[in-house]
Amino acid sequence: MCSSSGLRSGVVVVAKQENSPTIIGLTQYLDPGYWSWTDAEKQVLATGDAGEIGEVVTRRLEADGREVESVYAIVHDKDEREV
Repeated sequence: MCSSSGLRSGVVVVAKQENSPTIIGLTQYLDPGYWSWTDAEKQVLATGDAGEIGEVVTRRLEADGREVESVYAIVHDKDEREV
């Protein structure tokens, strides 16, 4: 059933809020095929250096106008799974 506003009853309209997270988490394979980075940035992935990868992520976020206070990066390269 629709109301006079054209919305279905039971629908709540919420004002748009600004999205400014204070903490984000990122999990992804380091295989360059999964990343839409430049070739130079993809070379950083190949090093497996968490600090350098974190620096690239930070630069890309800042280039997009995001404010980054701190970055903590971990590369889980010792995980094993038998199939």
